[in-house]
Amino acid sequence: MKFSVAPKKKPAELDIMDQGVTVKAIYKLEKDQLTLAFNQPGKERPKSFDKAEALLVLKRRPSKK
Repeated sequence: MKFSVAPKKKPAELDIMDQGVTVKAIYKLEKDQLTLAFNQPGKERPKSFDKAEALLVLKRRPSKK
């Protein structure tokens, strides 16, 4: 599996490549939350988060002190 990022684009872009299949996504990182928006493999990259077929939100757990 390979990843390619373009953080300076608006919105930031992420490509995930595995076994000849590429998923084109956009992402945003806000504080402790990473949001990924993507469509099915082979489809165009989403233009915005609300137009994507799938949305994945990852939150960092607070650190234990």
